[in-house]
Amino acid sequence: EGVADGGADGGAESIGRRDGGGWRDAGVEVSPQTNAVTSRRQLLGARLVAVGGALFLACVAFGFVQPMLSLYLVDHRGFAAMENGWAQFAVAGGYLIGLVAVDVERTTSSDWISLPETTCAAGVFVAGCSLAAIGVADALPDAVLFAIIAVFGVANAHVLSPALEGMKRAAADARGPGANVTEGAVRLYNVFQDAGQVFGPVAGGLMCAGAGFEGAAAALGAVVCLYGVLALSYAASLARPASLDG
Repeated sequence: EGVADGGADGGAESIGRRDGGGWRDAGVEVSPQTNAVTSRRQLLGARLVAVGGALFLACVAFGFVQPMLSLYLVDHRGFAAMENGWAQFAVAGGYLIGLVAVDVERTTSSDWISLPETTCAAGVFVAGCSLAAIGVADALPDAVLFAIIAVFGVANAHVLSPALEGMKRAAADARGPGANVTEGAVRLYNVFQDAGQVFGPVAGGLMCAGAGFEGAAAALGAVVCLYGVLALSYAASLARPASLDG
């Protein structure tokens, strides 16, 4: 068996098995392929980039919130270590709830709503809105702030969980199904995810140094939210019946 890890969170992976010279991936029949991995550049179509961009921005936002929120809560709101721990628990707990919700939505929602592209776009939109709301943290009581942080975690799960599936589907539709195409999509998933995780804390530090935590959270949240609007519009266009386009 061959297993390709989908990213640092361990929640996404691609499993394929060799079967009579060909490959099966996630139950999809695949014709025999060469062993060469398809070039990443060949897979970078609009659908894959749309999902990858949502993944990147969700990881940037997560990389911003985790360290910078802790500093803000301790330095500006006087949180003790235990209170700060509960704030981080709210993010992680929201993320776990979001993972469960994504699985439920896949089996109960309509075809368009359950598409990975739609789920990722909606997730990054809500993540941006909740991050922007954190930008007015000084005016919020602790309970409301914790609730917003939890929503942020739920939203991030709606991006990270379906992103690999969306990228694999986009790559397969563009290049045809095959083990090399799947492997290339997994590699791109790791690129977008790791880039966001690296960029988030660095950009967050620079933005907080210049505009303070609240200004940085509001600005970054607005960017992420705007991308979510564009991604939702694009996802809707993918589901638009061809007959409506004349």
